[in-house]
Amino acid sequence: MSTPTVRALGAAALLARYSAGMAADAAYFSSSTAAVAAAEAALTDRCNILTRSLGASTTGGAKPVYTQTATQVPCRVVLRASPRHGEEGAQLLAQQVFRVFLPLTVSLDPFDRIVLTRTGDVLEAVDTDRGITDPVLLTAICRRLRANPAG
Repeated sequence: MSTPTVRALGAAALLARYSAGMAADAAYFSSSTAAVAAAEAALTDRCNILTRSLGASTTGGAKPVYTQTATQVPCRVVLRASPRHGEEGAQLLAQQVFRVFLPLTVSLDPFDRIVLTRTGDVLEAVDTDRGITDPVLLTAICRRLRANPAG
């Protein structure tokens, strides 16, 4: 605000305006917190997160190494309606694509793995929606690497 505007409003009016803005901000953030809590309540499954790093192989190349970084993380897994098809060489492969919903506090990058504790299925993160405006959950797009034969 310009100095003439401040003088015209007076200190009390300016403080009231500032307080109203703070109250609006507080209401927005408390509703966001409530939305996050409600969304996290729907995460009824559990998973373990394995973070990928690159180690040295015996031949001198890079070899992926997976380290468990989080256990019993609340999650919800949804199979997409139609599998995506990819081409590898001359062979056409059908991949099941999953959306995995996780708390915002989870650290997950492409190529990290999610192991579902109930079934033992192993999913690999392809992408996440990190960076969207006002998220309530982290959504990971994943492909299944391995299904639990017993599940």
